[in-house]
Amino acid sequence: MLPNGRSCFAFCIKVSVVCSQIWTEVSGGLGAVNFQTGMGGFLQAVISGYGGIRLQVESLQFQQPRLIPGTSKLTFKNLNYLGTVFDYVIETSHIQLTVRSIGSIQLSLNASGIVSDLKPGESFSGRARRSRGGLMESRLHRR
Repeated sequence: MLPNGRSCFAFCIKVSVVCSQIWTEVSGGLGAVNFQTGMGGFLQAVISGYGGIRLQVESLQFQQPRLIPGTSKLTFKNLNYLGTVFDYVIETSHIQLTVRSIGSIQLSLNASGIVSDLKPGESFSGRARRSRGGLMESRLHRR
């Protein structure tokens, strides 16, 4: 996430009206109510920024995932990529991907050069170690 990413993320949270959970364009409930593009930006910050999930033409990549400040775990449930459904969990010391179901296109996981075909119920985990300036890079791609 960019150096000012934390401040932008904190700003996004302020824009949400806490008691009613309705996003507005300006904090304090002013501006456009039910500000859907603001909600989309917030989700994009969580998924792509903190989760490190990058959609490429030929793969879904997991690059430099990190936890949201003040948290110890970040869980994405039922992510769907080309019909394959999986859960993705980021914790302080490790990352885990669990396959829920497989679509009609066979996918494989390439984690640090080790390629494995995905099967329902299978879990892959790795240590949250630093390499090339970020956490271990993994990617899902067509087999």
